[in-house]
Amino acid sequence: MGALPEAFALAAWQRIALEITASPKVKADMQAEALRLHAKGCIQREFTRGMGVVLHGQSWDWPKGKVLIMERLGEPPHVDDLLEALYSWFMSATHKLHRRGQIRTQLAGGMGQVIHVSAEVEDGQPVPCGAIDQQVLVPSEEVLKRMPPCKHPFCVCSWSLRYPDSAG
Repeated sequence: MGALPEAFALAAWQRIALEITASPKVKADMQAEALRLHAKGCIQREFTRGMGVVLHGQSWDWPKGKVLIMERLGEPPHVDDLLEALYSWFMSATHKLHRRGQIRTQLAGGMGQVIHVSAEVEDGQPVPCGAIDQQVLVPSEEVLKRMPPCKHPFCVCSWSLRYPDSAG
């Protein structure tokens, strides 16, 4: 399977860019590089290297990312840590936006499906978007607004459609 359509990557990157502090030129260069790398189906190492070249000598910051990575690592993140996290978020958000579109299309068929949530958490703790592992949701506009990707860079939930009798 090739890269997902660029529209999903662009929408994902535009959400991410809202959290990055940089000049409009640097943000535009980052977006162009992210889309170029997405189109070629890059791996994390290529993304980190490509973004590193774009950002070399430039002023930029990702405050929320620094805090979240510091919580995970227990120490201030290095630039590569931030770029690896950006890659992970970008790829995850792109795929989840594509999946969101698929789910909305399938729901438009009116076949009575419910949404099944899977989340990589322990002890039934809610994930940042408020979903709970193995939760079954009846589709509504409010539920669809919460559908991944959320604004959390390390989103751990996945939503799928099931028929009510196969949801449990």
